[in-house]
Amino acid sequence: MKTITKKSKENRREWKKTAKRLPLLLLFFVVFILVKLAQAAPDRVEKVFSAKVYPRIYSFVSSVTSMVQVSIAEIVIFAVTVAFIVLLLMLGYKLICHKVKFASFVRVLIGLAAGIGVFVNLFYCMWGFNYCRPELSVLMPMTEKTHTDYEFEELCKLLIDEAKKFSKSSDKEKTHDEYFELVSLGYQKLGEKYKIFDINVKKAKAVKMSELLSHCNIAGIYIPFTAEANVNVHQPLLLIPYDAAHESAHALGFAREEEANFIAYICCMESDNDFVKYSGTMGALLYCMDRMYEISPKVYDELLNLYSEKMKNDLEEYQKYWSKYNGVAAKIADDVNDAYLVANGQENGTDSYGMMTELLLDYYF
Repeated sequence: MKTITKKSKENRREWKKTAKRLPLLLLFFVVFILVKLAQAAPDRVEKVFSAKVYPRIYSFVSSVTSMVQVSIAEIVIFAVTVAFIVLLLMLGYKLICHKVKFASFVRVLIGLAAGIGVFVNLFYCMWGFNYCRPELSVLMPMTEKTHTDYEFEELCKLLIDEAKKFSKSSDKEKTHDEYFELVSLGYQKLGEKYKIFDINVKKAKAVKMSELLSHCNIAGIYIPFTAEANVNVHQPLLLIPYDAAHESAHALGFAREEEANFIAYICCMESDNDFVKYSGTMGALLYCMDRMYEISPKVYDELLNLYSEKMKNDLEEYQKYWSKYNGVAAKIADDVNDAYLVANGQENGTDSYGMMTELLLDYYF
C-alpha cells in the first residue's frame, strides 16, 4: 500500500507540473485576436506596421543575414527538422518502453505546442501582419475596372510581343547570383517610381538543396525570420529571375501572392538586362494564358501560334522539368500552401497566384 501511495503522489506531482504549462497554449488565442484586430483595421496596419515597424525589422535582420552568401534559413530549417524528428523518436521510444511517465510526455508535447505558438506570434510580428494591409491597387494606386475579354486578349498579345522582343537579345551567360543582383537593382529603380517600394531589398539566395523544393512544387520561399528570399535554382533558368523577384516582393512587405506576382513583373521590366525582362514577361504570360484557356480555348490556341520558336522551346523545357515532380509530396505541399493562404485571408488559396492578371489589366488598361 505504501508503494502504491508513493506512486500515486508522484503521478499527481507530474500532472501538476504538466497543468502549469497549459496557460502557454493561450499563445494561439493571442495571435488569433491580434490577427482579427489587424484585419479590421487595414489602414492602421499600413500606417503603423507596414510603413514603419516592418521596414525597420527587415532592415535590421537582412543586414545581418546578408553578410553571408548561403541561406541561413535553409541551414536552420534543416537543423530544426532533424532535431524535432529525433526528439519525437526518443520520446516515443521512452514512452513505449515505460522509461518516461505519460504526464511527462504530455508536458513535453505542451512545450512543443507552446513553441509553435511562439513561432506563429513571431511570424506575424515580424512579417505576417502585411497580409492585413490595404490592397496594392489602393496603395499604388490603380483604378479597379471591369475589363472585357477583348482587353484580356490584347494584354496576352502585348506580353507575347514583349517576350519575343526580349528573347532575341537575352543571354543566359550570367550566374544565378548575378541575376539576383540584377533583380535587386530593378527594385531600386522601382522604388524611385513608387514610394511604397522604396526599401533596400537584399538580393535573393540560392537554395543548396533546391531539388527538395522541386519535389514539393516550390519555386521559391520567403522566410521572414531571417529576412531571406530563397530561390529554387534546380529548375530551368527561364523563370528564376522572376521567382527571385516574387520572393523579394514578399521581402518588401507584400504578402498576397497575386500582388507579389505583379510586383515581380514590373520589377523585371525595370531591369537593364533583357533576360530578366524576358523572365518577368514569361512569368506573367503563363498566368495570363492559363486564364485565357478558361475563357476561350480557341483564342488560346491562336495566341500560342504567335509564340516564337525560342519561347516554345523554353516553355517545353520548363514544363517537362516540373512534370517530373508532380508526385505525392507536391500534392501535400500544395494542399498545405492552400490552407495557409486561406487562413491568411486569401480566400482563393493557391488560385490567388493567377489573380495577378487583374492587376495587369488595371495597369495596362
